[in-house]
Amino acid sequence: MPLFGSLSEAELAELATRFEVKEVGPGVRLAGEGATGSSFFVLCRGKATVTAGGREIASLGDGDFFGEIALLGHGRRTATVTTASPARVLVLVGTDFRELQAS
Repeated sequence: MPLFGSLSEAELAELATRFEVKEVGPGVRLAGEGATGSSFFVLCRGKATVTAGGREIASLGDGDFFGEIALLGHGRRTATVTTASPARVLVLVGTDFRELQAS
C-alpha cells in the first residue's frame, strides 16, 4: 500500500500488530458523519462511498484510507463512509494512532 511505502520491514511488522482486520459486506457504515471518531481505517480491498450532508462526495477503493481527520482534529466525523462492495478493512484505534503519530 502506498500509504505505508516509506516504512521499513521492522516498522511494517510493528504496525501490523496494531491493526485489526475486518471483513465486511456491502452496505456497512464504517463511519458516520457527526459521530465521535475513534478509529483510523484503511480499505485494503473493496469499494466504499463517502457522503456528507446526504450527498455523495467521493468513492474509495483499494489502498484508500479515512478517519484521520476526526483523530487529528475536533474528534467528529466529517462524512459518512459506507461499503459499496464486500471489503477488507484495517482498523487502528485512536490510542494506537496517536502513539504512532508521536513516534
